[in-house]
Amino acid sequence: MDALFYPDPRGRLFLGYHWVFRAVWEECVDTLKSPAPWLFWGVASIIVTSIGPFGTYLTMDMRSRGIYWTSVIGAALLIVVVARTVIRHVFHDLDAPTLATADVVTFGLTFTPFLYVFTIWFTGLASSPMPGSVMFALVLLIAIGIRFLEFVLPRSGRKLPDRPTAPLAEEQTAPRLVARLPLGRRGALIRLSVRDHYVDVVTDLGDATLLMRFGDALAELEGADGLQVHRSHWVAVKAVDRLIRKKGRVLLVLIDGTEVPVSRPFLAQVRDRFTSPEPPQH
Repeated sequence: MDALFYPDPRGRLFLGYHWVFRAVWEECVDTLKSPAPWLFWGVASIIVTSIGPFGTYLTMDMRSRGIYWTSVIGAALLIVVVARTVIRHVFHDLDAPTLATADVVTFGLTFTPFLYVFTIWFTGLASSPMPGSVMFALVLLIAIGIRFLEFVLPRSGRKLPDRPTAPLAEEQTAPRLVARLPLGRRGALIRLSVRDHYVDVVTDLGDATLLMRFGDALAELEGADGLQVHRSHWVAVKAVDRLIRKKGRVLLVLIDGTEVPVSRPFLAQVRDRFTSPEPPQH
């Protein structure tokens, strides 16, 4: 099996591993490329170590508090990335409020056991100084507070570096599908291809694999200037370099050099949209 969960034509769910490891790995790599999580980890660790909340100021010295809170905050960041990746890709049909709720609950259910066990191990006590139920409630409150601040506080107006003018310009309003991609892959769409129960999405920033039906992916392309050219392929209009015929097949050559087949049911609209095929190539 190549996916964590995926529906077959009858709607059943199957279990596998390859997809979730790949998605989580890509998300972690893209997140760690940004200085933001490292800055947050460092600043939060220093502040919390100095304050010593939840009794750690009285029960631990400065060095112990530093090790404890640096480990706890680092683990929390990692769990957030993993949980959000799995939820966004597996339960891709959920709306934003439901996804936010799922983020909070999943974080509470996964981080609380770690925090409970780690606290016992680190302190050497027979049990955690804080009951598990109270710890779970506090973790949920913290997660809810963070999610609330994400919605309320204005986002930074970071200016992106200028890109050279190219035939493939990024859409002013990105389709919903782009939001499913890892942060480092959210560029202008080039093409989509279906592979088993996956949809391979290629942008000008790289490629990623999503676990969803091809029809659902196409439904989330509203606003994107492109067309389906095959039952398994969609291309962005600006990504098309030329239309050719090779060995009796009509192909679209994209700006990245990929040759995408055009099937008979879509041939008329492709010819209407693009130039006539070039002479046969031998």
